[in-house]
Order: sequence, then structure tokens, then C-alpha cells
Amino acid sequence: MVYIVTVPETAYLFLRGQFRVLQTNGYEICLISSPGPKLDAIERELAIKTYPIEIKREISLVSDLISLLRIFIIMRELKPTVVNYSTPKAGLLGAIAAWLAHIPIRIYELRGLRLETVVGLRRFILASSERITSYCSTYVVCVSKSLLSIYKTMKLARPDKVIVFRKGTHYSASPSAILNQHANPAVAETLSRNLNIAEGAKVIGYVGRLTRDKGIEDLFKCFLDVVSHEPKSILLIVGKIERGDPLPTGMIERIRDHPDVRLIGEVEDVAPYYQIMDVFAFPSYREGLPNAPLEAALAGVPTVGYGATGVVDAVVDGETGILIQIGCVNKLTEGILRLLKDDNLRRSFGKNAREYVLSEFSTESARLAWLQFYEQCLSRLP
Repeated sequence: MVYIVTVPETAYLFLRGQFRVLQTNGYEICLISSPGPKLDAIERELAIKTYPIEIKREISLVSDLISLLRIFIIMRELKPTVVNYSTPKAGLLGAIAAWLAHIPIRIYELRGLRLETVVGLRRFILASSERITSYCSTYVVCVSKSLLSIYKTMKLARPDKVIVFRKGTHYSASPSAILNQHANPAVAETLSRNLNIAEGAKVIGYVGRLTRDKGIEDLFKCFLDVVSHEPKSILLIVGKIERGDPLPTGMIERIRDHPDVRLIGEVEDVAPYYQIMDVFAFPSYREGLPNAPLEAALAGVPTVGYGATGVVDAVVDGETGILIQIGCVNKLTEGILRLLKDDNLRRSFGKNAREYVLSEFSTESARLAWLQFYEQCLSRLP
């Protein structure tokens, strides 16, 4: 079985547990990805054979053709029974290479739909890429029901190819760490003190990449409104700044220079940061099935966010959080203020959110669903 991802961090954070389950059940795993320390770590920790191939996220015709050729050569050499590819570029190149190499089971794991937030020629190119990827695939496995719905609506694949497991497949990087620290108030106290967050301050949290699609500009505008009503509020942002889909010029500097913002950057373990949040803000414009709101829920933190694809699966409006029409910054502000001012409602939503995720999105059930799916696929082979 060969897995293909664009960057090794995807496999390291979300697929290591799945790899262990598959290995325990007799599957031999190989991994193709761009090179990096996380790829080396996977090979070292799991004894998985890895193939470092540079796969660029953005369109680069010459580089993409070279990557495609190298992946195809590996396919011909290994002759795997199953290939699983995800993330846009790895999905496209992996699908074509596996199809050309006549691999019997070719699975496109759809984690999100980038074309949702682009227009014009770029949207046409991305839609065409999706259609090629799905055409070359035996199945398209979506990570959420809303993602499956929009994929079918856009007619990007034959309907009979597109499936989803249960309510979606969630891969939390550290669910046990979040749950354990939730029961340890000392963690929150120490971190708050280190971040110079005063006792009694209300913390609005965000975890994720800092890009346009994630709604970071809207988040900052919203916070400026919130802090004018609740002066003791703090905005805590955890995540790395990315060059692809960049924020407007000067936005990062404005965020970093605000005295009530704590811009943390990328961290190895996000679990402690959820413990000091009162409300999780997630104004993303598109998702597959977002990990961050589900992880916040495990810590008992309700989410206020946009009702985007994927987010509507992670948050139950009026029960585990509040969902707002995409782009309505004023309503986003109102939702956050409502939870900050109503302790009982905030605690109730947080409790509901935690129970919802534990019930519907356990990482173990996702791993088991994938194992059963592979076994069904193999049973149909001649």
C-alpha cells in the first residue's frame, strides 16, 4: 500500500496512527512525500519505507512533470495493490501515476476543495484538476458530508465514486493530550502566566494556518470590535504564516503589534493552548473537516465561526457553538460577545461540543472505518 501526500507534516500529524493500525493488520506501507525532517521521523519511528520526491503546492509545470514521472516509476517498481493520495497536488499527480501504472485500487482522500474560494481561470484549472483526479480514481473518499455534497453538486466526479464514512473522518493529532490537560488546571495557569494574560481576561483562540482562506483578516477585524466592548479580551493565535494564499500586505505586522494579541506561531503541541481559551473563533471560508474546532471541543471550548463547508459538520449551530453566514464580520462579533458575556451558555455549549466530538468523531472509529473499507475493496478484486 502506497500513501502520497504533498508535505510530510500531513502524514506525521494525521496518518501515523492509521499506519500503525494497517501494519498491525498485515499491510506493508510505503510513503511518498516532499522531503523533510518529518518524513525521516516517520521512517525511523514506524519502519516505513519512504520516497522523498519534491512536490510543489503551487502550479509549476516542469517541476510537476518531473514529480509525476518519478512517482510513476515508483508505482511500476512497487506494484502496490492500493494507492491512497490526498491534498490537491499529490492527489492529481498520484492519481495520474497510479492510473497509468494500472494500480487496481486508487483512492483519492479528499480533505478540502480549494476551488471554493477562487474565481476565473484559476477556478477552471482547479476544477479540471479535480475532474482528472476523480476520473483516475477508483473512489473519492470525502472527510465530511458537506464536502461530499458540494463535490457532487459541482459534478466533479461520478456520484457512485464519491463516499464518506459516518459523519466524517477526523484525525486529531493529540486527543488524549487535550483530554488529559483539560483535567489539569495548573497547565492553564502556567501558560497564561507565561503569555502575560491577566487573571479574569477573556481569551478568544484560533489555531491554524494564517492565510486568506482561513479568514484571518476577518478575525482581526472582529477582535477590534470585541475588545471595544470587552476591554479585557485577548486574541490568542497559534499557527504558522504561509506564503501560499497570503494575507494583505502589513496585516501580520498589525496583528503582531496589537497589545492584546498573542501571536504564537507554529508549535509542536497545541493541546495546552486550548485550555486557556474561553471561545474558539474560526472564520474559515472553506474546509474539509477542520481539526481545530473539534480539538477545541475536546477541551470543552465552543466555536463561533462561519458556516462553511466542513465547519458545518464540526459545529452544531446553537448546540455546540454558533455559525455565521460567511463574510458577516459583525455577526461574528455578536456571536463571540454573546458567549463571552454568558458564562452558563458558554459552559453548556462547551460541554455539548465535547460530548458531540467524543460520540461522532473519534479518531479510533476513523481508523477502523478505513481498515474495513480497504478490506472491502480487496475482497472485490478478481
